[in-house]
Amino acid sequence: MKYTDLINAVLSKLGLTEEEAKFDRILDRVPVFANEALRDIANRGKPFYKLYSVNVLTDISGVDTTKTTEYDIVSNTRLVKFPPDFIALTNEHIFRVPIVVVDGIITETDTEANYEYLDGSLFRRYSSRQLLFPAFGYRYYAQAVCHYPVIQVNSQDLDLEYSIFNLLPDYIASELLKNDDIATAMSYRNAYETALAYLDDTVLAPVSSLRNEDY
Repeated sequence: MKYTDLINAVLSKLGLTEEEAKFDRILDRVPVFANEALRDIANRGKPFYKLYSVNVLTDISGVDTTKTTEYDIVSNTRLVKFPPDFIALTNEHIFRVPIVVVDGIITETDTEANYEYLDGSLFRRYSSRQLLFPAFGYRYYAQAVCHYPVIQVNSQDLDLEYSIFNLLPDYIASELLKNDDIATAMSYRNAYETALAYLDDTVLAPVSSLRNEDY
């Protein structure tokens, strides 16, 4: 999703054009209320998920890493540090796919039947950000809870799931209208609260989601 998608959704609920919203300086307040909503969602324990992938190879000789920049290539180590915005890995969403190198390019089996879902207890956690993977020769995927992003004016990509993104326009519209149209503002706030209640509220503790090592 783009920032413009958020703006258009809010304008639609307000029944305004972009020019009318600019005249009333409404657009300047959208990021403030968007981030307020994200904090509210996070404080209620709602998950923000990202999918992270990593290749764990025994040998990368002959691999053209310029063609695999979307992945981290790990040579002769299974200890992987995850990005700083990750809070916790979820045990039930870790799986691995066999990978091979063909003409210097890493490939993988493209059928879900070959995905191997793993027990989180197989992974040893050396720190809140580092995991020891159980075997070489696989590409691992781990769905993880991450910190909520901060939305700024004209942000390019909003790194949000649709289920989270869809909550924001109702919240923002309710805040923008609460001093001028209380009934409509309450309607949008009720829609936000109802949709929020239906989200999965299972969030794992930062360290306890996988077996922790005292290092």
